[in-house]
Amino acid sequence: MLIRIVKRDDYQSIHDLIVGTYKTNDSGELLVEKLRQQGDYNCQLEIIAVEDERIIGHAMLCTAQVEGNQDDGTVLASITVSDNVAEEKVGQRLIKALEMRACAAGYTYIGVLSQADSYLNFGYAPAENYGIATQKTMQNDLLMIKELITGALKNVHGKLRFNRAIEEMSVIN
Repeated sequence: MLIRIVKRDDYQSIHDLIVGTYKTNDSGELLVEKLRQQGDYNCQLEIIAVEDERIIGHAMLCTAQVEGNQDDGTVLASITVSDNVAEEKVGQRLIKALEMRACAAGYTYIGVLSQADSYLNFGYAPAENYGIATQKTMQNDLLMIKELITGALKNVHGKLRFNRAIEEMSVIN
């Protein structure tokens, strides 16, 4: 399996993966497309997993910031793994690759909105441990954060502001 940066030629296959995996509608793909159009889109933070010339996984980070803090962080905006390869830990490898890319790009933390306890195994902790919350109180128990640089969130407290495209699509509402 190869993990690499997304190219424009991959967009349709990514669309098909997202729509095919979730089988409900293409709101996840609409979010990915909107995030690509944002001025702060960083193509280094959108990656795919390829096996036998077929895209089997996609993941994307977008920028986020805790209000009143000048350090930029990221949030996991999208992660999709083909149903046919769930046992191969593709998602785990995509997350690890994104963490390394985000750190290399100078981001200090990654946030995740998820009910999955599996993120705890990757070093993510409840955001409330750092004094960080979402804009929507009912989602605070879903927000987990991982410092990419030890101590980066030591003096950071407040509300995490998501990328405008995420807020507009009501993904966090």
